[in-house]
Amino acid sequence: MQTTKTNRPKIGPILLITFGLILIAATLFLLQSIENPGAPTAAPLTPVDQISRVNLTDSKLAFDNNAAIFLDVRSRPSFEIGRIKGAINIPLAELETHYSELDSQKWIIPYCT
Repeated sequence: MQTTKTNRPKIGPILLITFGLILIAATLFLLQSIENPGAPTAAPLTPVDQISRVNLTDSKLAFDNNAAIFLDVRSRPSFEIGRIKGAINIPLAELETHYSELDSQKWIIPYCT
């Protein structure tokens, strides 16, 4: 009695290739989720009652001495209607993206009303 050999695909190489592709995909996913080491990290949120307030006299003096920036975080249309003269407008929704454009050597005084 003669046995015939069937040409079935070998499962070992297919499993090895599948496992390799899954490993590559997982590695790429993890690399994308890791933060860029050079990027600034977000500061932890501070409870509202612990945020220090600045008085008008101190903030105006710092601004007049070019030691501070007034940062208006309202929408552009609101900013156009009325603002502090010399203030910079970066809407709150865009702040994370554009914060690095501000002079970090100056006191940044944000306002929204």
